[in-house]
Amino acid sequence: MKILKLLIWILLFQLIIKNFAYSCNFNVKSFGSTPDPQRSSSPKLQFKDNKNNFTVILPIENFCKQQDLKGTAVTLLYIDNGLARITLERHNFNDRNLLKYAILQYGDFRRSKAVEEDKWTGSHFWNLGQQIVGYVAVRNSVNRFEKIELTSALYIQKLMNNSNNLEK
Repeated sequence: MKILKLLIWILLFQLIIKNFAYSCNFNVKSFGSTPDPQRSSSPKLQFKDNKNNFTVILPIENFCKQQDLKGTAVTLLYIDNGLARITLERHNFNDRNLLKYAILQYGDFRRSKAVEEDKWTGSHFWNLGQQIVGYVAVRNSVNRFEKIELTSALYIQKLMNNSNNLEK
């Protein structure tokens, strides 16, 4: 009986360690929070638009040490000085590592079984209440692209207004 309990504890411990190792903390700050000046020492690109919205682009290594996501860019969009959206993008990799990450974090969804996972293209959205998560994969003869967007439900209207203003 003691051996069985020990075995169960070991399996649970491995499961917990695996989940921590695979999870990345992209929500280092909550949606609506202001830009973090302490991140100024890390390599990044920063942009401001004419409405004073602020965009910061950082390497994924600032959030995650996971090797299979290396090469992913993380974009933080601040609207009215509050974090509104987090975007993860991978360009021209021969994998679907963001797809694997999205399924692990937000749940699986239906895809054609006739198409290999690394060649699958399409999109899926998860409505998680206060957060909307979108995944997009595109592949053609020249480019491969994956993207995950984590958007605060509180900022949806402001994001739509910004995109409408850009169209004008």
